[in-house]
Amino acid sequence: AWYKNQPNGGVYAGNVFYKYKGDIPENTSFVIKEGTVSISPDAFIKENRRIDYGLVAVAIPNSVEIIGEYAFSGCSVLDSIHIPEGVSEIGERTFENCLALRSVVLPQSITNIRRNAFVGCTTLGTIDIPEGVKSIEEGTFGNCTSLASITIPNSVMTIEFGAFSNTAYYNDAKNWDKGVLYISNCLIEAKTSIAGDYNIKPDTRVIADYALSGCSNLTSVTF
Repeated sequence: AWYKNQPNGGVYAGNVFYKYKGDIPENTSFVIKEGTVSISPDAFIKENRRIDYGLVAVAIPNSVEIIGEYAFSGCSVLDSIHIPEGVSEIGERTFENCLALRSVVLPQSITNIRRNAFVGCTTLGTIDIPEGVKSIEEGTFGNCTSLASITIPNSVMTIEFGAFSNTAYYNDAKNWDKGVLYISNCLIEAKTSIAGDYNIKPDTRVIADYALSGCSNLTSVTF
């Protein structure tokens, strides 16, 4: 009953941005008010879960510490996002199918990027993952078909399956060395056609989950 009685627009519950109620008008630049500490899951998802064509920009104050899963999912004309220092995690599918998202600034405070966080962001061309991130989960940047420049810091310890699948970097044959794809000093995936003996590059820090899965013609792998 409480939410039903709220007017259309940004709805807050104390210092939490709870939901954008109603349809977002075209060409909306929305400012989340100072002092907000959390953006709830599904905050900008349309209530019928259809694609949103209104939100082009959002200003997130430095007070925000948590951005919930699916918060901006389907915001198809959102152009760029600056996530403030203090946010430690990008939740599951937070920016899923933000088709116009071309620029993302991640803070040094981020430690985890959850499953499918940026999946389907087809305009995103560059991502610099900040030092301090420890894990990149399944499908995080999957189907980001324009993503050609990726930097993975030395702090990353785990890369899950499909984190960079069907990106521009992944699809560029020049980035595959004898059937094996590396990003920074991380082994991401090997083509199932590789055979014989394979020597992993000596500076390799991380081997992504299932990176050598299906390579039935490999006879040995040397670390």
